[in-house]
Amino acid sequence: MNTAQSISADSDCSGLVDVGGRRLYIECRGNGEPTVVMEAGSGGINDTWSSVRDTVATFTHACAYDRANRGRSDPAPKPRTANDMAADLAALLANAPVAGPYVLVGHSFGGLVVRLFAAHHLHDVAGMVLIDSTHPDQIARSASILPPPDEETDAVRQLREWLTTIDSGTHPEGINFEASLREVKEASVVRGLGSTPVVVLSRGTSIRCDCPALPSDLAAKLDAAWLDVQRDLAHLSTNGVHQIATKSGHNIPGDEPGLVVETIRRIVNTVRAQL
Repeated sequence: MNTAQSISADSDCSGLVDVGGRRLYIECRGNGEPTVVMEAGSGGINDTWSSVRDTVATFTHACAYDRANRGRSDPAPKPRTANDMAADLAALLANAPVAGPYVLVGHSFGGLVVRLFAAHHLHDVAGMVLIDSTHPDQIARSASILPPPDEETDAVRQLREWLTTIDSGTHPEGINFEASLREVKEASVVRGLGSTPVVVLSRGTSIRCDCPALPSDLAAKLDAAWLDVQRDLAHLSTNGVHQIATKSGHNIPGDEPGLVVETIRRIVNTVRAQL
């Protein structure tokens, strides 16, 4: 199915939808309100969410999609920012059409995209789940903790290079991270989430699980800084909650999909009580 008419507001279906001269691929399952829309992390695709989406679809309408330059979606000019992706998402949901209200679920970089979507379409957003989401201050915070270059180990040097030399030219989506962080920071100054129900779900294991060569004292400081910015995300709403995924690293949807599903269910139930 390749036409916009193939995607209905409340059914099991998939297809390519025109978003203005390009097409994005979306898959939806289940029925009911609100519609849960899942946004993958950097480089991710709609299939990242398959097990979570299909379980969520047992109690409400659930959708996931491929961003431009990924999966079955068409390419788009690079570099791209989170604002570009939020605009694509708005066009996708409007043209499919997939009706709101929406519960937005954003993992990692996807958290920036759903925040910018909400900044421009808050009246359509009934709830949000941010899963180990990128924070606009996280790179600066982490870089400030690192020791001077003449004192760093190979592991620290590699981490510093990753933090300071993210190149949109080699990224599969062509993401301009610096511009994306700036966009979200500027939007959050003037647009909060009000009392929209928000759950921030953060990793419970140390960064040393991913980078075992990091010195333990440095890893502890980086872990503490990460939790600080995660707690800050919960303050985006007066109805925000911060929760730790105790068995997970950064990939919480893969490590603890059941916890992600139950967190989404909690937000869906909260939204339904208000409809």
